[in-house]
Amino acid sequence: MDGLSLHERWNRLFMGFGPSPYLTTRDMMRVEPKLKGVRHVPSNLFRWEYVILNLPGDADYDPSMPRVYKVREDGTMASDMFIYMDDFRTTGQSHEECWQGAQQVGSQLSWFGFQNTLKKRTEASKVQGPWAGIILHTNVVDFMALVDQKKW
Repeated sequence: MDGLSLHERWNRLFMGFGPSPYLTTRDMMRVEPKLKGVRHVPSNLFRWEYVILNLPGDADYDPSMPRVYKVREDGTMASDMFIYMDDFRTTGQSHEECWQGAQQVGSQLSWFGFQNTLKKRTEASKVQGPWAGIILHTNVVDFMALVDQKKW
């Protein structure tokens, strides 16, 4: 591992106490760079050369592109990974790249000892959907919840 070492420490929780969500998010942020690998390695799916800021008000602003994204050496948008608590989503140029990214991150999570639940993986899509299986719509008069039927 190129001179890197892995340190572990086990703590015993008080009787009846569960682990804090803070511990989960802290640990996920610590391993996130390792999940993506070295960004300059040509065989790495998450490789990138530079970051583009596509901000409203800029002369070359393109509303069809993300506000911030990474670009590969060939000018294409790089694959990326986004984490919310203990759940992750990968992005890519194709359906295949999304699945390869999910497989790379999932196997790295397993190596670090994190649980990788396959049922949390969703099909790659260009249409946004619910992160955790539900979409909420509210207004002044009523409240409505739409449940993703594929998931529940």
